[in-house]
Amino acid sequence: MKLRPPSLLAEAILWFGVLGAPLTWAGMHVVGVGVGTAACGPFGETHSVDPNVWGLAMTIAGGIVAVVALTAAIVMWVATRTDDSAPPLGRMHLLATIGLVLGVLFIFLILMAGLGATVTPECVQS
Repeated sequence: MKLRPPSLLAEAILWFGVLGAPLTWAGMHVVGVGVGTAACGPFGETHSVDPNVWGLAMTIAGGIVAVVALTAAIVMWVATRTDDSAPPLGRMHLLATIGLVLGVLFIFLILMAGLGATVTPECVQS
């Protein structure tokens, strides 16, 4: 068995496939809190910040990034599928499989969070 290190491009695609969708979802929440704070404060009254427009834009952009990350995970899963589970292909195949699961999960989370934020009333305290 001869080990050869994977290329830097393959590693970058792999890690984008694993972490792209979760980091996009986290970024949506950080930006959403900022938009909600700005819209419901004095800044939002003077500058007319609409959180529904921001929420829809973040949902569309986040969904696109998550689908691209899922596609990267699929590409790496197919590229590393072999009968031999020796490193580094075995490790890459495992991480690509994790990226597949996380990609599907976070696409649905992005859609639920984004679309839910657009239909709720603005500036209402619970």
